[in-house]
Amino acid sequence: MRVSESERQALIKALEIGEEWGYGNVISHLRTAWAKKLAAEGLPESGAHGGTVMPFKMQEDVLRRGFWDHTGKSYLTQPTE
Repeated sequence: MRVSESERQALIKALEIGEEWGYGNVISHLRTAWAKKLAAEGLPESGAHGGTVMPFKMQEDVLRRGFWDHTGKSYLTQPTE
């Protein structure tokens, strides 16, 4: 999967905003806005507050290259030492 250059830049900006104003604060507002959107589409509020966190390497790939391994396989394996 790929993201556009404008989306990649927006994601970088969002992380800068999180750094400046507090990630938890920004995440809380984003998750609430997302839950409101899902609830407006018919999902009960109790179910709208779900969500997942992507693997660290996946986020790094999106921000650096604009795409990631959509299969997720490369993010699920840990290097053995």
